[in-house]
Amino acid sequence: MRIRCVSFLMVTLVLSVAFVLLAFFTFNHSYIRFFETLGDLWDSIKIYFSTIFGVETPSTGKVDDFSNVITDKVLPKEFSGFKAKFYSWFFLLFNNRNFIRYNDGIFDGLYVFSMLLTICLPFILLLILIFRKMYNTENNRYNEDTVPLKIYKKFEQYIYLPIKRYIQDYIAYVRERAIIKRAWLIVWAFNLNFASIIVAAIAYYLYFAVTFNILGIYKQIGKLFVDLTVVIKAMPIIGWIVIAWLIFSWWRKKAAKRRLRHFEARNCGFINELPIVSITCGSMGKKKTTMITDMVLSQEVMFRQKALDILQKTDMKFPYFPWICFENELRACMEHHVVYNLASTKTWVGVKRARFEKHRNYDWQLYGYDGEKHGMEFNDSLAVKELFDILETYAQAYFVYLICSSLITSNFSIRSDNEMLDNGNFPMWVMDFFPEGITIGRHAHILDFDVLRLGRKLIEDNPNIGSFEFGVIAITEIGKERGNNLELKETKKGADETNQKNDLFNAWLKM
Repeated sequence: MRIRCVSFLMVTLVLSVAFVLLAFFTFNHSYIRFFETLGDLWDSIKIYFSTIFGVETPSTGKVDDFSNVITDKVLPKEFSGFKAKFYSWFFLLFNNRNFIRYNDGIFDGLYVFSMLLTICLPFILLLILIFRKMYNTENNRYNEDTVPLKIYKKFEQYIYLPIKRYIQDYIAYVRERAIIKRAWLIVWAFNLNFASIIVAAIAYYLYFAVTFNILGIYKQIGKLFVDLTVVIKAMPIIGWIVIAWLIFSWWRKKAAKRRLRHFEARNCGFINELPIVSITCGSMGKKKTTMITDMVLSQEVMFRQKALDILQKTDMKFPYFPWICFENELRACMEHHVVYNLASTKTWVGVKRARFEKHRNYDWQLYGYDGEKHGMEFNDSLAVKELFDILETYAQAYFVYLICSSLITSNFSIRSDNEMLDNGNFPMWVMDFFPEGITIGRHAHILDFDVLRLGRKLIEDNPNIGSFEFGVIAITEIGKERGNNLELKETKKGADETNQKNDLFNAWLKM
């Protein structure tokens, strides 16, 4: 490991020296151009403040002029020249002579292609015969690699994989050291003329803000193309191919995620149309457990989304109430286990109500909310509700939304990947199934069937009885767990031991 770190340090040193040498000998015009843009920026600042304060400036500035350093001609310097060139190009493109030459070029290309095809056709047929012969021959050499496969495996073992691992480790090494990344980014921002483009844009913005020279925008576009010639010339063809591939991959990934999110929304709509209890049946290997797991994960997300919707609708009933103070106190009580379920949440709000009714102190229980000015009741045209009724609803929804444990209880392992973003204000859950960089996984709670039995229990005085308040329950192979009429024919409801006929589990399902 020490040798590898030393090698990484040496590679970093060599690359840094190479970048500096490239800056001096290959991209030196970019640095001269940067100082030129600094002069333009200084002229723009003088024009900007002179115009604002009504002071005459001795110089009109060079912001509207082309560069004297990078003199590549990309566009005509004046817009009139661009119009003339465009008209010439348009009429050259759409005329009879161009059309005839275009057709002549197509026929010449077809002629050359047909000649090449005629020459290569015998060789193509020979290759087809050779491959047919090879693949029609029986190969009974078991556990023996072919010669090309042996060569590839040797290449992969001794050349490809070591180089790949080294490059991956070196990339991780650079990512861990921000100073290297920043230094290289700064050097290449100057090398590829991006720094000049940014300074030139700022200079023209200040100049345009006070002169409002709309006709000068064309020159700025021309100057931008000229500055970009540094990047175009410096990037090899393979680099443009890699950039095009990365852009295509980004677009493809974005389109795929958009499609997957659309289908996830359809799945949520399907789940919402189902009853509270759903049973999935099918023969072996039909992915019943996969379907149940998918539905449970979607239902957990919908649980938090519904809680958030309740919070958003509830806090608008008393818009002047300091909800953040209420949330912070509730959160502190959750951290100190004063509030640990919905019942204790309701009790906590009830204590606040009793204290307020006793002392009528708005600062102690309502965080300085002026109830006399903004009101203590809300009329939704169906009923008149007091503030503490609204606080009770809000606190329970906030508890459901905020709790960091999984909302799934199951008899098989389910992991949900989500993350809560919290900067000290209202927390937000990242509940997307296709996130970037989330590695926090939460596992489902282990199901205790006694929690679901309304009748006879397996464990006497089970402390978990009555603990389930909200969430999603997933049970796989429940048919094997509960049995059927034929299997339970000899089972009696009045038996002393707990069985499927006296535990009232089915009654719980019906409820």
